[in-house]
Amino acid sequence: TPTLSSAASDVYKRQIQDWFNPNAPQIKRGQIDPAKLSEEEAVNLLFLEPILIKRPLMLINKERICGFEQAKIEKLLDVSFDTPAFTNCFSDKESCKRDERSVS
Repeated sequence: TPTLSSAASDVYKRQIQDWFNPNAPQIKRGQIDPAKLSEEEAVNLLFLEPILIKRPLMLINKERICGFEQAKIEKLLDVSFDTPAFTNCFSDKESCKRDERSVS
């Protein structure tokens, strides 16, 4: 019988700490250290505190993706983004340059 933990590890296929949003307030303040969690603890935390989930979560052509991996997404969608994804902006407190982007 599949468990929540096995489902999560199947979805992410990454190390536990990679399931988490490194910019979530609890992680930034050091209240949660994902590297020290068991799978079961991690899944329970992600369920109770969705802000901890690394996003976006995508399903493209049966491929599960956690986080924005531009090259992988371009390959799966068979597209090329004209400009690189801007991934350095993590909160509304930061001033982020928003370039117009297009897909070809």
